[in-house]
Amino acid sequence: RAYLAPPLPRWHVVDAAEGVSVGRLAARIAPVLRGKHKPGYEPHRHEHGDYVVVVNADDLTFTGRKWKQKLYRHHTGFMGAGAVRYVVAATPRAPTRIV
Repeated sequence: RAYLAPPLPRWHVVDAAEGVSVGRLAARIAPVLRGKHKPGYEPHRHEHGDYVVVVNADDLTFTGRKWKQKLYRHHTGFMGAGAVRYVVAATPRAPTRIV
């Protein structure tokens, strides 16, 4: 059985101010995080992914009426304690969490 050394991860910088929507930006970032862009990609190995840095995350755009209608839900861990936040309210606090 041969030992395969894990490939060295690279850093990718993605600019979110290009006018791309959040979904298209996420679709561009996801394969890089998994390592699918590399020729030696194997789905059962987890060390293929690269690092991605998103700059200008506060300039993200949404298509349609998602800016006012999209919800982010998370559960606090207590029974019946689900928290809901709209994108409009979540963006000024932490724009990097949207991506």
